[in-house]
Amino acid sequence: MTGKELVQRSRDLHNQSAEALVHGDAEQVLSDLADLFAHLEEHRHRIEEAIPHVAGILELLRRGLESEFSFQLQLAPALRSREGAFSDRDHAATVFGILSGDILDRMWRRVTILCEIVGLQDGSLTLQEVEEVTATFRELALQAAGSMVVAEGGDLDA
Repeated sequence: MTGKELVQRSRDLHNQSAEALVHGDAEQVLSDLADLFAHLEEHRHRIEEAIPHVAGILELLRRGLESEFSFQLQLAPALRSREGAFSDRDHAATVFGILSGDILDRMWRRVTILCEIVGLQDGSLTLQEVEEVTATFRELALQAAGSMVVAEGGDLDA
């Protein structure tokens, strides 16, 4: 499987995992995830060339993603089952759920970036086609710029 195909598969699985959190069928997502990582293992040498000295990066990422997805499967029904007026506790629990979803999304972004690295190395992607790398770089650059503004100005309170 080429890097470009891996990217598409990663994006598809990301969408499937979101659907599974709402409708179930987690077993299929976990099975497809194992398959994706088996294909990534075939490109381990390319990943290790790009990110040296990180032994077991694929296994660690796979286990982390499986764990976070499983956690989300347990959390989602609890957050959806709320009825009536929201208390402060309910609002805090909702924020916790949103943060947890963001963590899962960021883990999927990492997988997609690894797939894009493979695509850059195998020639199936060009730098102009690596959307996740570009979007993440822009996001991190904006965060860094915001941090510098806060550091230079002391704080942002008017």
